[in-house]
Amino acid sequence: MEKGDKQWLARIGGCWRGQIFRIKLVGLGQSNNYFINYMSKKLIMTIGLPFSGKSTLAKDYAAKGYTVIDRDDFLSKILESDEFKINVKREIDQNNIDPNDGRAIFAIQNELAIKTLSAQVKNLVLNSSQENFFYDATNLQKESRAPIVGLGSQGIEIEGIYLKVPLEELKKRANLAFENRQGKFNDIRNLDVFAKMLEEPTLSEGFSNLEVRNPLAETQREFKLKVA
Repeated sequence: MEKGDKQWLARIGGCWRGQIFRIKLVGLGQSNNYFINYMSKKLIMTIGLPFSGKSTLAKDYAAKGYTVIDRDDFLSKILESDEFKINVKREIDQNNIDPNDGRAIFAIQNELAIKTLSAQVKNLVLNSSQENFFYDATNLQKESRAPIVGLGSQGIEIEGIYLKVPLEELKKRANLAFENRQGKFNDIRNLDVFAKMLEEPTLSEGFSNLEVRNPLAETQREFKLKVA
């Protein structure tokens, strides 16, 4: 490659760095003959209450080759790590929190856990060689979605799938899961709390695309078609 070619490639890299295109340069054996094969990374994130079908959807996308990021798995490892415990203790000491004030301590733990989770997810998506990701999480509030949706400014295509299932149906599913020893009583009891926390997503948050699904309605429609 000649000096002029290197300068030309540097200008292209400078112009597109941080944009939606990742550039792969392939030499054709001759100076000045290079072509650009560009692709964008893509992350699909779910928004939905427990039992709305997020994990089932994650399995479908995993079968399509997507890398599934399971929020619960990430959080479990974060909460068990020594680094997290040290950071929580530091925050408690710096803010003079009473060790017996469970609510204040929980608030600190929750804030640190979410920040750590967001940082880990962003790091994985930006630095992985994989192209397509599926983020399996409730993502109930705009504030918790913002760091991941913000990846759009770093060249990642962010799509949202909002699983909008009626609360009563979710309670039925939770009860059934508990009866089959596949869920916790706590899951059922907290559904009302989660429902109040839910802030429905909008395109204005920064999604490149936002799809609203009602898996219950889709299942009923499929059943009717099969019967017919």
